[in-house]
Amino acid sequence: MPMHAPRPAAPIRLPVRPRERGVAMLLVIVLLFATTILAGAALTSRSNSGQIGVNAVDSTSAEWAAESAARLTEAILESSADWIDTTGGEVLTDFTIAGAAVTVKVTDLDGNAPDDDDRNLLVTITSKVGDIEVVSQKVIAIADDTPSDPADVLDEDLDEFALYGVGGLQVGSGSCVYPWPNSPEYTADKRVKIGLGSDSASALEMSSGYVKDGALYVNSTASSTLSSLIGGASFPEGGVLPLTVPVIAETVPAALTSLADATTSDSVLDTPGAVRSGRGGAYRKMRVRDGCELQLKESAGGDFSFEELRIDSKGILSVHGAVRIYVEGDMEVSSGGAINFGDRTASVTFYVGGGLRVDDAAVGCSTDIAAASGSRGVGSVTWYMNPARMKFVSTATGSGEDWEIDNNALFLGSIRAPQNNVAIGNNSHIIGRVTGNRVALSGSATLAFDKCLDLGAGLTRMDGMLYDAESGVPADGLVNAIAAFKASGSSEKLGAFVRQWLVSNGYADCFAACDEASGTAVTVVEALAPVISIEAHGSSTVSNETRTLTILSVTKAPSESESVDSEAVAETDDGLIESVGKTVESVTESVGSLLTGGK
Repeated sequence: MPMHAPRPAAPIRLPVRPRERGVAMLLVIVLLFATTILAGAALTSRSNSGQIGVNAVDSTSAEWAAESAARLTEAILESSADWIDTTGGEVLTDFTIAGAAVTVKVTDLDGNAPDDDDRNLLVTITSKVGDIEVVSQKVIAIADDTPSDPADVLDEDLDEFALYGVGGLQVGSGSCVYPWPNSPEYTADKRVKIGLGSDSASALEMSSGYVKDGALYVNSTASSTLSSLIGGASFPEGGVLPLTVPVIAETVPAALTSLADATTSDSVLDTPGAVRSGRGGAYRKMRVRDGCELQLKESAGGDFSFEELRIDSKGILSVHGAVRIYVEGDMEVSSGGAINFGDRTASVTFYVGGGLRVDDAAVGCSTDIAAASGSRGVGSVTWYMNPARMKFVSTATGSGEDWEIDNNALFLGSIRAPQNNVAIGNNSHIIGRVTGNRVALSGSATLAFDKCLDLGAGLTRMDGMLYDAESGVPADGLVNAIAAFKASGSSEKLGAFVRQWLVSNGYADCFAACDEASGTAVTVVEALAPVISIEAHGSSTVSNETRTLTILSVTKAPSESESVDSEAVAETDDGLIESVGKTVESVTESVGSLLTGGK
């Protein structure tokens, strides 16, 4: 019987356990899912690469055209500011620049049609190329070489000065005065002007504080020691004024002293979250606290008076429209209290007969800032508001009580209190300007001056209407005439009075020359870097994609290096497909290895 070699034993096959089968099935599903997505992405990229290139080129072209339109608009305004009046703000409509359809609209900062009084303008440029639309905005300031309105020549608020101290000025250790970065005229060629009414050098105390871009102005009677500070390290510019600065004390408008009674007893509004509206009239003592809000509106009469007014403990006073408020005695805003505006056109003048204290609170700012105790700074205000909309004027007779901005308070507005000492201390901040008898900044307090308040005319404009064009001598008697005019309580507008006085007193030639020259030499200052939004329409490749850019220089026209290389796009697509193949191969090997137990 023949012998046979033994049959090799069959390999032992271990049963695949259900758990391993489940994992394998999961990996197969993942493989199919990944393959579908990657392959689809590759095919979509290849099919849409042409449109992507078109959108990229159109986007750059639209940006360049928008920037060119902005420069063209500046040139138009420089040549003639009347262009805005004749076009109603629609400077360009569907104007073609480098293949882009461009529309340019000029408004005031609130988006309304500009008028002759608007020197800060918002320019909105819409540029469209293909399916790409670019919308850019710039804030520009128009500065006339000579003013056309006599009211701009002599300003009783002395707004051309960041600080004016009748009797003295102090900028203490850690404190400073500087231009407000949010101002549309931040980059304008204007100095931060400091004025001193005293003739003594000891009335100016700088300690280790400083004034950025400062200019010091003193009276013609100032001591030689004081005037020698002009041109020094602290004040590189300035001048000795050939006349005494007219500091005019404000009187209470007659209408505010004869209001009908709105209440006959003191009032306390303290219901948290409640909103109360006051009607025009005379109130006794008023206190708003505990998150309650008092609204004072132009539509409700516009004129209000209080014996005393206190806004504290997160109470809110909200102003709507143009409002005047007379506080016969003391006024206080403290402990998170706030005074703010209820609409974009609101403005208010507070006539205060007693003391003013803003303590750990905010004026002219949002309630959020007011409530943020310990963290209020100039940087907390991220928008722009002209401080002249929030005025505090002292109506004290003789030496008034002290006015204090203290304990991390933030004040956005204008203060004119020549009879009162004004102290800003303990890490408090003012955005605007101050006139006081003696003004002192201490304890790291700051004042951020809005250059928009300086109209480029007035007392410091030596070649303006207040001075003889040839001799530089001031229009003799004008200052006293204006002071008498203010004291008379005349309802005539100050501008009309100044115009008539100049003509009647032999200064018609100077005035006429200034008036004729006004509006012809306009300087456009780009104050803020434009923010440009780019939106693409009608293409799935960049479906409603929106991006924001900050342009710091002129955008150049698209160059060859910036154009889309179709061959490079094709190479990218081929690489993506190759990557998909390698991924599929790798996943297949992994699944096979698992099913064979890693053999």
